[in-house]
Amino acid sequence: LESWTHDFASHGEAVALARQQFLDRLAKPFSSLIDALVPELQDVSLNYRRGWGGQISLQEALKNSTGADLERGFTHVGPQRADVRVMVAGRSAAETLSRGQQKLVVCALKLAQGQVLNQANGRSALWLIDDLPSELDADKTARVCAALSEQDSQSMITCVDRGSIHSQLFGIGAECSVFHVEQGRVTVAGSRAMFRD
Repeated sequence: LESWTHDFASHGEAVALARQQFLDRLAKPFSSLIDALVPELQDVSLNYRRGWGGQISLQEALKNSTGADLERGFTHVGPQRADVRVMVAGRSAAETLSRGQQKLVVCALKLAQGQVLNQANGRSALWLIDDLPSELDADKTARVCAALSEQDSQSMITCVDRGSIHSQLFGIGAECSVFHVEQGRVTVAGSRAMFRD
Protein backbone atom coordinates (compact mmCIF):
# COMPACT_ATOMS: atom_id res chain seq x y z
CA LEU A 1 0.00 0.00 0.00
CA GLU A 2 2.83 2.40 0.84
CA SER A 3 4.45 2.17 -2.60
CA TRP A 4 1.09 2.66 -4.34
CA THR A 5 0.32 5.59 -2.05
CA HIS A 6 3.58 7.33 -2.95
CA ASP A 7 2.94 7.08 -6.70
CA PHE A 8 -0.74 7.96 -6.32
CA ALA A 9 0.17 11.04 -4.29
CA SER A 10 2.81 12.35 -6.69
CA HIS A 11 0.65 11.79 -9.79
CA GLY A 12 -2.44 13.11 -8.01
CA GLU A 13 -0.64 16.34 -7.11
CA ALA A 14 0.41 16.74 -10.77
CA VAL A 15 -3.16 16.18 -11.98
CA ALA A 16 -4.52 18.70 -9.48
CA LEU A 17 -1.94 21.30 -10.52
CA ALA A 18 -2.69 20.79 -14.23
CA ARG A 19 -6.42 21.16 -13.58
CA GLN A 20 -5.88 24.36 -11.60
CA GLN A 21 -3.70 25.80 -14.37
CA PHE A 22 -6.35 24.94 -16.97
CA LEU A 23 -9.07 26.61 -14.88
CA ASP A 24 -6.86 29.69 -14.48
CA ARG A 25 -6.59 29.90 -18.30
CA LEU A 26 -10.34 29.33 -18.59
CA ALA A 27 -11.32 32.18 -16.25
CA LYS A 28 -10.99 35.11 -18.68
CA PRO A 29 -12.82 33.60 -21.70
CA PHE A 30 -15.47 32.16 -19.36
CA SER A 31 -16.06 35.58 -17.82
CA SER A 32 -16.36 37.22 -21.25
CA LEU A 33 -18.81 34.58 -22.44
CA ILE A 34 -20.90 34.88 -19.26
CA ASP A 35 -21.14 38.64 -19.94
CA ALA A 36 -22.31 37.93 -23.50
CA LEU A 37 -24.69 35.05 -22.78
CA VAL A 38 -26.08 35.84 -19.33
CA PRO A 39 -25.39 39.55 -18.71
CA GLU A 40 -27.89 39.66 -15.85
CA LEU A 41 -25.64 37.45 -13.70
CA GLN A 42 -22.99 39.15 -11.60
CA ASP A 43 -19.97 37.72 -9.79
CA VAL A 44 -19.85 34.34 -11.57
CA SER A 45 -16.78 32.25 -10.79
CA LEU A 46 -15.39 28.75 -11.05
CA ASN A 47 -14.49 27.13 -7.74
CA TYR A 48 -12.04 24.23 -8.00
CA ARG A 49 -11.89 21.67 -5.21
CA ARG A 50 -8.88 19.46 -5.73
CA GLY A 51 -10.18 16.44 -3.80
CA TRP A 52 -8.50 16.89 -0.44
CA GLY A 53 -8.83 19.71 2.01
CA GLY A 54 -6.66 22.29 3.61
CA GLN A 55 -3.10 23.21 2.80
CA ILE A 56 -1.74 19.72 3.31
CA SER A 57 -0.14 17.54 0.63
CA LEU A 58 -2.00 14.63 -0.92
CA GLN A 59 0.53 12.29 0.69
CA GLU A 60 -0.42 13.63 4.11
CA ALA A 61 -4.16 13.56 3.34
CA LEU A 62 -3.85 9.92 2.26
CA LYS A 63 -1.96 9.08 5.45
CA ASN A 64 -4.68 10.74 7.54
CA SER A 65 -7.46 8.80 5.79
CA THR A 66 -5.77 5.37 5.66
CA GLY A 67 -7.84 3.92 8.50
CA ALA A 68 -11.18 5.01 7.01
CA ASP A 69 -10.07 3.95 3.52
CA LEU A 70 -9.15 0.43 4.71
CA GLU A 71 -12.38 0.13 6.69
CA ARG A 72 -14.63 1.25 3.83
CA GLY A 73 -12.66 -0.24 0.96
CA PHE A 74 -12.02 2.86 -1.14
CA THR A 75 -9.88 5.99 -1.18
CA HIS A 76 -11.67 9.05 0.20
CA VAL A 77 -9.21 11.73 -0.91
CA GLY A 78 -7.40 12.47 -4.14
CA PRO A 79 -7.97 13.85 -7.64
CA GLN A 80 -10.81 11.36 -8.25
CA ARG A 81 -12.81 13.36 -5.67
CA ALA A 82 -12.13 16.72 -7.33
CA ASP A 83 -14.97 18.99 -8.40
CA VAL A 84 -15.53 22.27 -10.19
CA ARG A 85 -18.46 24.33 -8.99
CA VAL A 86 -19.91 27.37 -10.66
CA MET A 87 -20.66 30.01 -8.09
CA VAL A 88 -22.87 33.08 -8.49
CA ALA A 89 -22.33 35.73 -5.83
CA GLY A 90 -20.90 33.07 -3.54
CA ARG A 91 -23.81 30.63 -3.99
CA SER A 92 -23.97 27.43 -6.02
CA ALA A 93 -25.30 28.05 -9.54
CA ALA A 94 -27.03 24.65 -9.46
CA GLU A 95 -29.12 25.77 -6.50
CA THR A 96 -29.88 29.36 -7.52
CA LEU A 97 -30.20 29.62 -11.31
CA SER A 98 -33.13 28.72 -13.53
CA ARG A 99 -32.71 25.82 -15.96
CA GLY A 100 -32.31 28.26 -18.85
CA GLN A 101 -29.62 30.22 -16.98
CA GLN A 102 -27.86 26.98 -16.08
CA LYS A 103 -27.86 25.98 -19.73
CA LEU A 104 -26.32 29.33 -20.72
CA VAL A 105 -23.65 28.98 -18.03
CA VAL A 106 -22.80 25.50 -19.33
CA CYS A 107 -22.65 26.90 -22.89
CA ALA A 108 -20.27 29.62 -21.67
CA LEU A 109 -18.10 27.03 -19.93
CA LYS A 110 -17.95 24.75 -22.99
CA LEU A 111 -17.26 27.60 -25.41
CA ALA A 112 -14.52 28.92 -23.09
CA GLN A 113 -12.96 25.44 -23.07
CA GLY A 114 -13.05 25.48 -26.87
CA GLN A 115 -11.26 28.84 -26.96
CA VAL A 116 -8.54 27.64 -24.59
CA LEU A 117 -8.03 24.41 -26.51
CA ASN A 118 -8.02 26.27 -29.84
CA GLN A 119 -5.29 28.57 -28.56
CA ALA A 120 -3.29 25.60 -27.27
CA ASN A 121 -3.35 23.48 -30.44
CA GLY A 122 -4.24 25.96 -33.19
CA ARG A 123 -7.24 23.98 -34.38
CA SER A 124 -10.91 24.84 -34.20
CA ALA A 125 -13.36 22.80 -32.18
CA LEU A 126 -16.32 21.00 -33.70
CA TRP A 127 -19.48 21.78 -31.73
CA LEU A 128 -22.25 19.18 -31.47
CA ILE A 129 -25.21 20.77 -29.73
CA ASP A 130 -28.40 18.86 -29.05
CA ASP A 131 -31.69 20.79 -28.94
CA LEU A 132 -30.17 24.22 -28.36
CA PRO A 133 -33.49 26.11 -28.21
CA SER A 134 -34.96 23.99 -25.41
CA GLU A 135 -35.27 26.08 -22.23
CA LEU A 136 -34.06 29.18 -24.12
CA ASP A 137 -36.13 31.93 -25.68
CA ALA A 138 -35.30 33.32 -29.14
CA ASP A 139 -33.07 36.09 -27.76
CA LYS A 140 -30.97 33.73 -25.65
CA THR A 141 -30.73 31.22 -28.50
CA ALA A 142 -29.50 34.05 -30.72
CA ARG A 143 -26.85 34.96 -28.13
CA VAL A 144 -25.50 31.40 -28.17
CA CYS A 145 -25.55 31.34 -31.98
CA ALA A 146 -23.62 34.64 -32.07
CA ALA A 147 -21.04 33.27 -29.62
CA LEU A 148 -20.71 30.12 -31.73
CA SER A 149 -20.19 32.18 -34.89
CA GLU A 150 -17.33 34.06 -33.20
CA GLN A 151 -15.59 30.74 -32.49
CA ASP A 152 -14.70 30.35 -36.19
CA SER A 153 -15.53 26.66 -36.01
CA GLN A 154 -18.06 24.23 -37.37
CA SER A 155 -21.26 23.58 -35.42
CA MET A 156 -23.96 20.96 -35.74
CA ILE A 157 -27.11 21.97 -33.89
CA THR A 158 -30.22 19.84 -33.50
CA CYS A 159 -33.71 21.14 -32.77
CA VAL A 160 -37.28 19.94 -33.02
CA ASP A 161 -38.56 23.03 -34.86
CA ARG A 162 -36.32 24.35 -37.64
CA GLY A 163 -37.73 27.85 -37.23
CA SER A 164 -36.51 28.05 -33.64
CA ILE A 165 -32.87 28.16 -34.76
CA HIS A 166 -32.88 28.94 -38.48
CA SER A 167 -33.58 32.68 -38.25
CA GLN A 168 -31.00 33.21 -35.48
CA LEU A 169 -28.24 31.62 -37.55
CA PHE A 170 -29.09 33.52 -40.71
CA GLY A 171 -29.57 36.70 -38.69
CA ILE A 172 -25.89 36.72 -37.73
CA GLY A 173 -24.72 35.97 -41.25
CA ALA A 174 -23.77 32.36 -40.66
CA GLU A 175 -23.17 29.93 -43.47
CA CYS A 176 -25.70 27.15 -42.92
CA SER A 177 -26.94 23.87 -44.27
CA VAL A 178 -30.16 22.44 -42.94
CA PHE A 179 -30.80 18.71 -42.74
CA HIS A 180 -34.06 16.96 -41.96
CA VAL A 181 -34.03 13.63 -40.13
CA GLU A 182 -37.14 11.50 -40.22
CA GLN A 183 -37.40 7.78 -39.46
CA GLY A 184 -33.64 7.31 -39.79
CA ARG A 185 -33.36 9.13 -43.15
CA VAL A 186 -31.33 12.30 -43.55
CA THR A 187 -32.21 14.74 -46.34
CA VAL A 188 -30.82 18.16 -47.19
CA ALA A 189 -33.62 20.61 -46.45
CA GLY A 190 -31.77 23.72 -47.56
CA SER A 191 -28.46 25.46 -47.78
CA ARG A 192 -27.76 29.14 -47.77
CA ALA A 193 -24.66 31.20 -47.26
CA MET A 194 -24.77 34.70 -45.89
CA PHE A 195 -21.74 36.74 -45.01
CA ARG A 196 -21.28 39.85 -42.94
CA ASP A 197 -20.33 43.06 -44.74
